[in-house]
Amino acid sequence: MHNSLNNHMISSLLRLNYLRNFADVKKWDGYLHRQDITPMEEAETLKAAIASGRYDYATLATQIGKSENYIRTRIKLTTLIPEIARLIDTEEITVAVATEISRYGKDVQTDVYNSHLKDGVVHNNWRTMNASNVARLIERNYTTDLSRYKF
Repeated sequence: MHNSLNNHMISSLLRLNYLRNFADVKKWDGYLHRQDITPMEEAETLKAAIASGRYDYATLATQIGKSENYIRTRIKLTTLIPEIARLIDTEEITVAVATEISRYGKDVQTDVYNSHLKDGVVHNNWRTMNASNVARLIERNYTTDLSRYKF
């Protein structure tokens, strides 16, 4: 798995470098509308478009027919650790679940992956859960519940 993860990362970096060098939106717009683009490829493409400085969120949203929130949410997926990003692209978790996980830092993501999403985890596996349940569990297990404290 380690080698395939490295190959995926290299492939993604090559695609990202290619996308950063696009001369105009028509070329990568076609890329975004491909049927076989993975969610992570889409996220990296959108991120590269914004990073190029040629587009802000509003302009990009208009150009591709998506909302600004959609673009921001997809770009947020680029903050996921590679192991979780792979689970999206292999459809082992949904984009909605990954979006919930992307709201947290790498330390929480790593623990969520190792404790609940990693291959072989049987007890407390979150792969088949919906996004609202994952959000609730992350909140309960990884954030401080202030209602337990007296002020």
